[in-house]
Amino acid sequence: MSNEEKIGNNKMGQAKSDNFFSNLSVPPSKRSKEEAWQLLMQSIDEKEEHHNKSISLKPSYTKLLVAASIAILFLISSVLIFNKEYHFETYEAQTLKVDLPDGSFVNLNENSSIAYSLTYGWFNRKVSFEGEGYFTVTKGKGRFIVDVAQNKKIVVTGTEFNVISRDKDFSVTCYEGSVEVRASKSKPLKIKAGEQVLLDKNELKLNSSTINRPPKPVWLTNEFVFINQPLSIVFDELSRYYKVRIVADGFNPSERQFSGKLPADSFRNIIEIMSVSLGLSYSYSPDSTTIVFR
Repeated sequence: MSNEEKIGNNKMGQAKSDNFFSNLSVPPSKRSKEEAWQLLMQSIDEKEEHHNKSISLKPSYTKLLVAASIAILFLISSVLIFNKEYHFETYEAQTLKVDLPDGSFVNLNENSSIAYSLTYGWFNRKVSFEGEGYFTVTKGKGRFIVDVAQNKKIVVTGTEFNVISRDKDFSVTCYEGSVEVRASKSKPLKIKAGEQVLLDKNELKLNSSTINRPPKPVWLTNEFVFINQPLSIVFDELSRYYKVRIVADGFNPSERQFSGKLPADSFRNIIEIMSVSLGLSYSYSPDSTTIVFR
């Protein structure tokens, strides 16, 4: 198409447009025909643009996923922290001192164990214990709780006490301060320094034979201290400590008493000292597992 033809066509289009607007009846307006035409074309263009616009209705899950991931990690970390335990154990002929985070400490006798959580001291001071241990507890940091097997519990604030929990044997001896002892089928019993509580047929009882200042355990001091103790108790303690059998022949050991300090490093020296001080003779069985006093 030549330029002359294009110009002719444009003039014809313009003429048709002029004819359209000249015949169009609209309310009076201050706008000219050219301004009205431009507004009309602009309105058409905006409608087409709005029609072709792509609207995304897909929700964004990124923030939700991040929040959920953080929550899951926090939950897993919390479970790991609250379930983490420190465990200490001794075996035959071993003793061990265990320092606790609050400055308290426990001396474990042989074949004993203690455990406490990583969160010890955050909400409470609680340990799990079995065997025999001498506890020294710091003051001013809330209650100190010892959970013992078969629903037994010891509650203190600051004190020194010794615990024996082996099979059916259970006793607590207080050396300083006071101790409250609890058992599932018995009323709680509170004892002070110099007193001892025993568990007898599921009932906590105060040991009437406890002396004012009981000696500390021999495994801790490495010496036996007996003050007016019946020989039957002395024999029982020596037999338990050295794993031998000591028996009396011709007299009742419950009717005789013994007082003295005996070094625990030599069993034969102890037997010799007792023989001389009590005026008794003794003999060993062929396998040296039984000692007979006469």
